[in-house]
Amino acid sequence: MQGRRDEQTTFSDALWINRIPEDSYWSRMREYLARMDDSVFSSLFSRIGRPSVSPVHTFGALLIQLEKGWSDREFEGESRFDERCKYALGVSRDFPGSTR
Repeated sequence: MQGRRDEQTTFSDALWINRIPEDSYWSRMREYLARMDDSVFSSLFSRIGRPSVSPVHTFGALLIQLEKGWSDREFEGESRFDERCKYALGVSRDFPGSTR
């Protein structure tokens, strides 16, 4: 079953607006992924089973890994502790990190 993105943010997420430069890779990635809809990937999922991670997050993770040259393990750590990575993925600051 296809997972969906959680659009809910926290108050501390508003602080990112002034911390991440608008012309940075991270801001451009966030804008790109925000325009994508989870339904783009719906043909890849069945209607039964437990929900997956949002395919947009998975796609974004892949793009970030390719750009930065990170392994799966490195990306997992970065998505857990690096606020720029969380910002690019459009997740909340308390996001526990990718477990791809």
